[in-house]
Amino acid sequence: QTMELPLAALPRWEYCHPMALLHHLSVISSAFGDMMLNCTVPGAALRIIIYIDGICPGNPLRPEKSRTLQAIYWAVADWPQWVLQRTAVWPCFGTIRSKLVKLLPGGVASLMKRVLYAFWPREGHSFADGVTIVLAGGARLVCSAIFSGILADEKAHNEITGTKGASGTKC
Repeated sequence: QTMELPLAALPRWEYCHPMALLHHLSVISSAFGDMMLNCTVPGAALRIIIYIDGICPGNPLRPEKSRTLQAIYWAVADWPQWVLQRTAVWPCFGTIRSKLVKLLPGGVASLMKRVLYAFWPREGHSFADGVTIVLAGGARLVCSAIFSGILADEKAHNEITGTKGASGTKC
């Protein structure tokens, strides 16, 4: 899907909608649907964690970092450990050039606000209402989810919250 950004260089940012991805994975893989069923507790919402980090494709030791990207991934904290421990299994929400994120009013904090609204928008389909998971045999399971936290390094946490971090002298 696309998300509107107040940027002349990138007015619409493409991302992979998490609810659509979960539904699609359950349609094409009965094993995925079974995993979702096994990690769901009736009456309890799943917990979603979001991961953001700066990545630099190519030579990481290259002094010039103009190709740096912000990569955003997410996962359901209730998935089995053997799934959560594999980085290739964490779904990619999207990537965006870091120099474009710096042009956003509010920077990374503004971007993450928009990412959270993709999961829990004020209107329309939301993880608060639930996503339909297709199980083996065509049965359906509706899973709701809550925000459980952001996983990031210190630099990203500081950018998301707009704080100085370890060099700050005031609360």
